[in-house]
Amino acid sequence: MLHVNADMASRVSRCQPNCSWENRVDQGLRRRVVTALILAGIYLVVLFAAAYSIHARVFLIALGACAVMIGILEFRAFHDEGAQARDMYLLIGLLPYLPFVLSPVFMGDLPQPIHAYVLILWCAGVLLQCMFVQGWLLLGVRGQLHECFLIAREAHVFTLVVGTGASALLFIPLLPGGVAALFWMSLVVSFCDIAAYFTGKKFGYYRLSPIISPGKTYAGTIGGSLAGVVTGVPLLLLYDVSIGFFPALLLSVCVVIAAQLGDLAVSYLKRIHNKKDSGSLLPGHGGILDRLDGFFGAAPVLFVALCAYLLL
Repeated sequence: MLHVNADMASRVSRCQPNCSWENRVDQGLRRRVVTALILAGIYLVVLFAAAYSIHARVFLIALGACAVMIGILEFRAFHDEGAQARDMYLLIGLLPYLPFVLSPVFMGDLPQPIHAYVLILWCAGVLLQCMFVQGWLLLGVRGQLHECFLIAREAHVFTLVVGTGASALLFIPLLPGGVAALFWMSLVVSFCDIAAYFTGKKFGYYRLSPIISPGKTYAGTIGGSLAGVVTGVPLLLLYDVSIGFFPALLLSVCVVIAAQLGDLAVSYLKRIHNKKDSGSLLPGHGGILDRLDGFFGAAPVLFVALCAYLLL
């Protein structure tokens, strides 16, 4: 009898670490789901209101701008030293926001020529952004090629993700049909993230990029991409059947790939500074950059495609 009790006790003691680990996983997933539901509820209410009111649209853009600013502050917190370089990244990252200052797009749905004007200004801001980053690095580092290369990688990734991606994300609601396009992109990126998470947990044996993002797997990437495309194509055709199947498929594929690249870009910034998450503002998710990385990647693709659609 004593032998049986001892054997049962040993089994229970061996099970306890696994049980506690499973409990931690369940709690983390529960926090992730609850946070996602709260954010989705707030976002959908504001988004649907923005479809019918210019004031709600401005509020949506202001809400997005606040989120971008929090993301910038999270990036600032990555740096223990080098404040001058850090602040220069932030200034350069603001260049694609020039259309906000130089065009009267807050007046609502404007004639088609304004779309070309905004697109040209945005592209000019992106080009200036890249030129300024490279020129500042070459002048500041003064021939130290290895250091210049290391700083250039971080500077380009940050300015392209936050400057280019965030500016495109904020411009989309200002264009005719932009709120509906933003809703479509949100569904595609969200379903891509959800499918990638669960597919990677179930079938993820091979790592996609162990150094940059150890949690991402080939299975998760493929599963998320398929889910995003399967979500995006029917919704686009339901919105406007004249778009055609192949253009809808091409846009969905490009948005999904860009969202995955945005996720990897933010992961790269975190790995440079040995950070697991960009912050702790969102329980179960991390920081704002952790939540919006896919949106920053996908927004430029959708912004250019929407401008082209309006101009054709």
